[in-house]
Amino acid sequence: MDHQPGADGRVVWRITEEEGAVLTSGSIEAPADGDLPLERQGDQVRAGMLPVQVWQPRTKEFQLQALTPWRAGFPPFPEAYRLVATLDVPEPEAVFVICQHFTQEGWLHDPQVRARAHSAHSMCVGDVVVTPDGQAWRALGCGWEELLKT
Repeated sequence: MDHQPGADGRVVWRITEEEGAVLTSGSIEAPADGDLPLERQGDQVRAGMLPVQVWQPRTKEFQLQALTPWRAGFPPFPEAYRLVATLDVPEPEAVFVICQHFTQEGWLHDPQVRARAHSAHSMCVGDVVVTPDGQAWRALGCGWEELLKT
């Protein structure tokens, strides 16, 4: 991942393949602690598959807010989220099935998942999937909500 301060004080970021093809890009406010929530993705993408990112709330408070959005709305994306994994799927909807704890080890240990965090919960309401074109989709109780591109 390349990142640099933008003219407006926001951090401009771009995630690329090893060959340099841009997978996704955008800009976010730099966190106060300087810890950017994005990580380099240097893995090859398999032919016919889409590299998608899975983002989950950064804290238990944000996770609770995501599970009860009728109280205060969903936490802001991407500021309140962390990148937990990248995986290659034939279509973005396949992410939900893969990101369930069907084994004792959990879905981060699935061979088709490139973990970006040490732990993650099964995908649930409020989690976000980002497609290679930079489009973000939030999981709802039933279906997905398209978020504005950054």
